[in-house]
Amino acid sequence: MKINALIIEPDTTRRSLLRQAARALMDFAEVAMAQNISEGQQKCAGEYSFDLIFISFNLAEQGLTEFVRTLRRTKGGAHAACILVMKGQDQSTSDVIQYITQGVDGFLFEPYSVEGLRECVEIAIRVKCKQGKERIKLGLGVLLPQVLKGSEERTKEEDSTVSVGLAELKSIGKLLRELVLRTGESYEEVIATIFDELVRELPAYQGVSKRVREKFKSGTVVLEELKREFLAV
Repeated sequence: MKINALIIEPDTTRRSLLRQAARALMDFAEVAMAQNISEGQQKCAGEYSFDLIFISFNLAEQGLTEFVRTLRRTKGGAHAACILVMKGQDQSTSDVIQYITQGVDGFLFEPYSVEGLRECVEIAIRVKCKQGKERIKLGLGVLLPQVLKGSEERTKEEDSTVSVGLAELKSIGKLLRELVLRTGESYEEVIATIFDELVRELPAYQGVSKRVREKFKSGTVVLEELKREFLAV
């Protein structure tokens, strides 16, 4: 997996140095640049999707919290890991805790090192893995009531929703398989955990026929079939 990054840094020299350092690593594909948070927001609102966003510590007091919050609602930054770039002497426990609570995923300290940049790449991969797992579980939870009806009981609209929804979730599963290899996890174990959690939550579903509720409680022929499909992507 190649990483697309955005650097938000007002200082031209620092911006260029970080870009050069990132481009020197095989892990990075594209590295875009912005000189302030406003320009960074514009880039994230475009069509381009970023995996990593480096934000200068110099901008930390200029709307960092709001930027991170709105970032999740943009196409370009919805799944990006946010890395705060700091000088070594700027580091303090209280600062680190404060920025983590504001949504920062990690830190890169000057002077930049290969190890530091690779750690940022690993943070981006972990963030995307976590999001992938959450999206698969949430999506399946939404679709399950219709899935468990069976195709013969679903309306055409419901059947289309199930078909499209499962196809999209499987595409996430395919990406997740690639990502977990980088984290040392087992894709099979990740999928098994997701489906085990769904099985435990089945009795909480309400508002369906008695026969369908029995399917939820008895659990799980349909879920086992779905799990096999996800393991095959």
